[in-house]
Amino acid sequence: MVCEIGHHLFCAMIVGLIFYNRGSDAKYLVDNIKLYYGIIIYFMFAHGMIVALIFPAEVILLQREYFNRWYTLKAYFLSVNLAMLPVSCIGGAFFTIIVYIMTGQPLEIHRIILVLTILLLFVLASQGFGFVIGCIFNPVNGACIGSAIGMTLILLASYNMGAGEIVSPFMKILTHMSYAYHAYIGLGVTIFKNRETLDCPDIFCLFSDPEVLLEQVGMAHSAVHTSISYLLLFTAFHRILAYGFLKCRLKPDSLLYNILK
Repeated sequence: MVCEIGHHLFCAMIVGLIFYNRGSDAKYLVDNIKLYYGIIIYFMFAHGMIVALIFPAEVILLQREYFNRWYTLKAYFLSVNLAMLPVSCIGGAFFTIIVYIMTGQPLEIHRIILVLTILLLFVLASQGFGFVIGCIFNPVNGACIGSAIGMTLILLASYNMGAGEIVSPFMKILTHMSYAYHAYIGLGVTIFKNRETLDCPDIFCLFSDPEVLLEQVGMAHSAVHTSISYLLLFTAFHRILAYGFLKCRLKPDSLLYNILK
């Protein structure tokens, strides 16, 4: 627990120093998009891939104990999720608050609460993604396949960056299948929407009005509550999927059990 929270604090300080006070400077406002994208990548791998690497060992132990009827699968799966919740939420909250303050984001209560909500939901969705990978693959295969799928989801999150609202219906469907996309959109809209004109240290700054940046990255017509709804949906979906795969792993007559035994 101490190690994980310490890791979050250390990484938060590094990220905060790299993007120090960029949130209120119109000259560097576009750097905030890189910041949000970096946070998404960090949280996905810090919370998703760790579970994907650790959980396969738990599955092997579970197979022995479950067949002895020491506890039900529902009780086990619920306890594992609840046990991870405090450390993940505390570490994620510390990271978010430190980065938020150091990078000079707007100190408005409703924005801070929304950013915390979006990122903590993304943490939970990433953990669920890690459970799915961990229930299916061993650590070696999970590291390769999980990373490949994770990076695909991250790339989809930034697909229309710089293209405004111009995106084909097919790609719109694909991007909406990425929970990273909804976290990324939620962060951008929360921080940039309904902001006052920012100070510009130069003669001219293209993004003195944050709404212009929202237009450029295709977020102008997005809503925060939609992003939060999708993240809640993916959080539940990933855990339902993981529970289903885990249940198959424990049935000797299932195809998944015979393939992965």
